[in-house]
Amino acid sequence: MVLFTFLNRYSWTDKWGSRITTYFVDPLNFGSIILLATEITAIGLIIFWNKISNYHKIAYALIICFGLYMVTYCGSRTGWLATPAIFYVLIKYYEIKNGEKRRGAIVTLAFILVSIIFIYQSPGYVQKFKMIIDEIIEYKFNEMNPDNSVTMRISFVRMGLYYFIENPIKGWGDLGWMAKMYSPELVNYASEFTREYAKNGFHNELVSNAVHFGIFGIIAAIGYLFIPLIISLYYFKKKNIKMKENIKISSLLVASVSLHFIFHSVATEVTNLIFLVSFFSLTISIGLGEILHEEISDLERDRLVKKGHIQQVNTSNKSE
Repeated sequence: MVLFTFLNRYSWTDKWGSRITTYFVDPLNFGSIILLATEITAIGLIIFWNKISNYHKIAYALIICFGLYMVTYCGSRTGWLATPAIFYVLIKYYEIKNGEKRRGAIVTLAFILVSIIFIYQSPGYVQKFKMIIDEIIEYKFNEMNPDNSVTMRISFVRMGLYYFIENPIKGWGDLGWMAKMYSPELVNYASEFTREYAKNGFHNELVSNAVHFGIFGIIAAIGYLFIPLIISLYYFKKKNIKMKENIKISSLLVASVSLHFIFHSVATEVTNLIFLVSFFSLTISIGLGEILHEEISDLERDRLVKKGHIQQVNTSNKSE
């Protein structure tokens, strides 16, 4: 996906100025999904290092560089907070597998160093990260705030909380909340542009679901964001000598995707773009399907062994 996007320059657009993105998605979501794909490529490269040729290693390394190039030059900051969490899980993977953390730590350090190189090649990108801190510090809770990126997101959360409290059970649907847009509680700190702009989304998955669907929207969002993570971490940490290696790898994949989209959901919605929710749901479904399929297969094998239909087979190192 990263390589195709990098090479297929016909799909790029100048609609967003110098920021790299394709014609059908904004730079924010483009950068986030490319960052995730790049991280998964890096994890796959190290896990299968001894099983692929040198040509493949070089190709994967170049793909990682292409991905980081597109992420930095699209100007998106979304998803970067998930990177430490994802590579922490990778370190735990090697700790559980081999009883040591060194290999995962080396990969993490290498990815961070390469990322820093690409980030500092784009001075404007460095400034964007600095702006996050500045806008958070300068935010005013009882005065009018400027229409800046982070400032507006803080206001969106506060606005969403107000709308949710006003209609917590059913929610407001898509635009029903606009009837309350000029409430004094909101006018005090959010400009008309900010209040109006929320019709494009509250830039937070939980907040958007709370406003649109009430308490049931919150339950749904927590479910599809956190339940896959909980399941994957359960199997990831499960100490079972018969646990197959591909279950661990699938658990690592699901945990990585879930963590990324959890952090992604803080800055923007996950389910407002068809391609984004399709990628998320399909990847999670395949990963969980692989985990549960292998678990059911193991249970069925154990049942047949107990009944004497098949002989006991040591599968602890089957996939090594």
